[in-house]
Amino acid sequence: MGIIDLTPVLCCIQDIGSWLDHIPGLRAIVAVILIFFLPGFAWSFIFFTREQVNRLERFVLSIGLSIAMVTVSMYALNLVLDVKVSGTNAVIDILAMTFIAVVFYQVKKRVKLPNWRRSK
Repeated sequence: MGIIDLTPVLCCIQDIGSWLDHIPGLRAIVAVILIFFLPGFAWSFIFFTREQVNRLERFVLSIGLSIAMVTVSMYALNLVLDVKVSGTNAVIDILAMTFIAVVFYQVKKRVKLPNWRRSK
C-alpha cells in the first residue's frame, strides 16, 4: 500500500484561503460555519437519531459540539503531535473531523447494530 500524498489537498486549501483573504466578509462567514457549526452538526447525527432531537436542538447541539471539538482537537494536536496552530492546520483538522463523522454515519446507516436501549 502506498503513502497518501496530501500535497494537492493542501495546495487547494491554501489557494482557497488566499482567495478568501481578498473578501473578508466571505472569509468570516466561512470561518464561522467551519468553526461553530460543521463538525458538531456532523457528529450530532452520530450521537442522536432524528427522533431524539428536533431541528432547533440539533442546531444548538451542533454549536456546542463544534466549539468543544475544535478546541480540544487543536489543543491535543498541538500538545501531542506538536502541530502548530495555524489557519491551514485548523481547516484540515475541522475537515478531517467532519469527514470522520460522515464516514461513521454512513457505516452506522448501512450496518444495523442491535439496539441496546431498554424499551419502556
